[in-house]
Amino acid sequence: RIWSYLPDGESNIIYDVLEPAIAAGEKVYGFKPEGMRWFETGSAIEYLQATRECLDFIRTGDPLGKPLVKMLERFAPDFTQRTDFAKSRLIADSAKCEGVDLSGYAVIGADSRIEGKVRIENSVILPGAHVSSGENIKDKILI
Repeated sequence: RIWSYLPDGESNIIYDVLEPAIAAGEKVYGFKPEGMRWFETGSAIEYLQATRECLDFIRTGDPLGKPLVKMLERFAPDFTQRTDFAKSRLIADSAKCEGVDLSGYAVIGADSRIEGKVRIENSVILPGAHVSSGENIKDKILI
């Protein structure tokens, strides 16, 4: 039920979701799992930093990477054939991105279309996004 409080667009989990849920009488619990890390992702820069760090945890075999891989296997089964954790690349099987020049880390979401002669560096391409040929994407989140 908590997801019904999440508004469209940008939001703050505390002010836009938890506070209204509590005001409506919902029980909201918190817990601190051992061996995990919290990331603030309220800005594009923070989101990209968190993405890089999470991919680094997986790439380097850090203990924090193991639960991330399990979550991906459970909630993102579309990321199996072209994902390369050794290069910090998470690429959806349904993404159309042949011939793309990748540098640094990259996340390319399901059903995204990336035309030829595109360079992507340290960026996240969200599901369904379209990138035209010739673009240079660096340190960005594309919707």
